[in-house]
Order: sequence, then C-alpha cells, then structure tokens
Amino acid sequence: MSNTLKYLIISTFIIALVCLSYYYLDRSIVTWLHAHHTRQWHALHWISDGIPRALCIALTGYCLIYALSIMLSKPIGSAALPVVYTTASTFFVKSFIKKIFGRYWTGTFVCNNPSFVRDHVYGFNWFTSGSAYESFPSGTTAITVACMVGLHRLYPGMSWLWAIIGIAVALSQIVLYYHFLSDVIAGAALGGLIAHAIHHHCTHATTYHSPQKS
Repeated sequence: MSNTLKYLIISTFIIALVCLSYYYLDRSIVTWLHAHHTRQWHALHWISDGIPRALCIALTGYCLIYALSIMLSKPIGSAALPVVYTTASTFFVKSFIKKIFGRYWTGTFVCNNPSFVRDHVYGFNWFTSGSAYESFPSGTTAITVACMVGLHRLYPGMSWLWAIIGIAVALSQIVLYYHFLSDVIAGAALGGLIAHAIHHHCTHATTYHSPQKS
C-alpha cells in the first residue's frame, strides 16, 4: 500500500469519526456529563490545565537556555528543537483553523459566550473570529498530542509515557466538557499530522544536507 493511499484512508476515517460524533454523539455526551456535574472532579482540572501549562513552561525554558547557550558560544544539544517547532506550529495552525469553523463552545467560558449548555446553540459560524467561537478543533488536545508525538520521536523508549499523557489530556477535555468529542478527535488528528509533517521535513533536510562519503 502506497503512503498516499494510506494517508487517504486515515484521513477519510478521521473525517468520518468527526462527522459521526458531530451529528450523533456530541450533544448527548455533553448533556450527560453536565447532568452528572463532572466538572467538579477537581483532579481532572490538574490534568486538563496543569499538564499543558507544564509543557509550555518546559519548552519555553528550553528555548531560553538554548538561546543563552548560543549567545555564550557554548551551544547545548538541539535535538529537542523539532519538538519546539512542532508545538509552536500547532499553536498557530489551530488558531487559524478555529477562525474558519467558528464553532459554539460546550459551555459559557469567556465574554459571556453563547454555548450549548446554557443557550442550547450548536453548530458552526463559518469564518467568525473571536474567543467566543473557538471550540473546534481542541487546541489543548492538538498541542499536547503534537508535543507528545515529538517527544516520542526524540525518546521512543518512553512512548508509553507520552501516550498516557496525550490520552489523559484528551479525555479530560471531554469529561470536563471543555470540548465536544468531535473537537478532541479533530485536535488530536491535527496535532499528529503536524508532528509527522515536521518530523518528515527535519529528517529529509538532515539527509539532504548530510555530507556524502567518497
């Protein structure tokens, strides 16, 4: 099976999952979670908010240390730079995509935004920008998955840990109904896609520029 066909099958499957969730699962899941007050499960907030924040701090710290080492002419290893590129790229791409879809949030979080839980509004407001319409795709999931895939490439021996972190953050977004299921599926797919693309680019660039043996 060619890579093109493989990617086409995977993309079709993901799109089908997103559509299935959007039309048949999203509303019932959020309604059930809201009725059972799952947002009061405080431990999940640490996973949902704490882990992405810790990753951001760690990557920012690495960038500062790396920049300082360059200034002092004592550069440290640059192996983790693709993880930084992946995470930063995912942040900008997901922000752009959110403005295209303009989806209503599950709940009222910012600027008294209309939401499914409070106002029973559901759907997309195409090309509508603003923090009140940025539910799709899940940025937290996209960035976390992208970072975890990047770390998997860097430290494959700890793949189990990166998988647990990525899944835990994604599930917390759903259980706390910060996002619809389809938001999280799309976010995870976006993060994985960007991570794979950057890894492919970096690998190709390294191979292309490596000196040839005579």
